[in-house]
Amino acid sequence: MTRTDMAPTSPDRCWATVFRERRVRCAAPKARLVFQSVLDANDGLGGLPDDLSDLFTKPYTTDKARIHTNSWGSTGNFGVYDQQAHEVDQFVHEHRDMLICFAAGNEGIDRNANGAIDPGSVTPPGRAKNCLTVGACENNRPNKTLTYGQGWPADFPANPIKTDRVANNPDGLVAFSSRGPIRDGRIKPDVVAPGTFILSTRSRATLSKGWGLSSDPPTCSRAARAWLRHW
Repeated sequence: MTRTDMAPTSPDRCWATVFRERRVRCAAPKARLVFQSVLDANDGLGGLPDDLSDLFTKPYTTDKARIHTNSWGSTGNFGVYDQQAHEVDQFVHEHRDMLICFAAGNEGIDRNANGAIDPGSVTPPGRAKNCLTVGACENNRPNKTLTYGQGWPADFPANPIKTDRVANNPDGLVAFSSRGPIRDGRIKPDVVAPGTFILSTRSRATLSKGWGLSSDPPTCSRAARAWLRHW
């Protein structure tokens, strides 16, 4: 479950001719998707069931899905193990062939302007023990000169983050990617995936580049799908 513009980072059948006629293929050829909506009329998360296990049960039993990706999360109570995290853990414990991915969140910030990202900002339900919580690393697009200070001046007011480019170091974490640890001491996120200037499709026959943690769970899901295919 993800934004529709992030879905094409996982399946295929979408070939695009871009960048001087070079052809770009998506990451998990011939994968099949099951879409679920959790939004309400106000674009909030009012469509979520009271028990998150109900969100996973239908695609697992009816559609035979074994990877469930989630690019949504809540804010507040960062790092706390809550009821939603328990429901995710319970479902995976009872369905051990199901991989559930959650975004760590876009809550990374340097509130005290000391040039370092504040710890402990992983959003729920990404704090669950049995899910794969995915943070963001930078992409490698040297022609992109946007810095964190230009894009988010209030969040990253001090160097070295302020003048750091958002997409020039694949070994570096994206500044706005939520940080661990969880309050009980567990290390989260579990893995990271590229989260800046991600190439994907628009609703029309064109392409777009965006950023944010929405892109990371689908990227890890397609890697898991490729692994499962050859296992």
